[in-house]
Amino acid sequence: MSRSRLTLAAAAILTLAASPALAHPKLLSASPFAGGVSGPTNRLTLHFSEPLVAKSSSADLTATSMMMGGKPMAHVMKVDGVVAVLDPADHKTLLLTLKAPLTAGTYKVDWHVVSTDTHRLKGDYSFTVK
Repeated sequence: MSRSRLTLAAAAILTLAASPALAHPKLLSASPFAGGVSGPTNRLTLHFSEPLVAKSSSADLTATSMMMGGKPMAHVMKVDGVVAVLDPADHKTLLLTLKAPLTAGTYKVDWHVVSTDTHRLKGDYSFTVK
């Protein structure tokens, strides 16, 4: 093999080997899942493709529609008391705990995470509680 072909092959191998290190974290799964229907819950889990930095990763939860006193709620309301922490057994999982189970309605999770290789990502998804 000529020297230029060997150099080209080595460069291609190094590029392919480095690609996973350049990847951004991706939300792989969530519970309740995006677009899904859940029973009352006081715990949400978001599982990502890469380990996360605890102090830079969090989420907010908003009620986008729900019933109050038998009538539909007319405005969006942030859910208070949401605590976001990394799962101590799996730093790819962000756990959200609430003071009380969610009541019937539709909710939106707005999350933002930083992976241990400093890549930032944000996103959102909605789910329904019956």
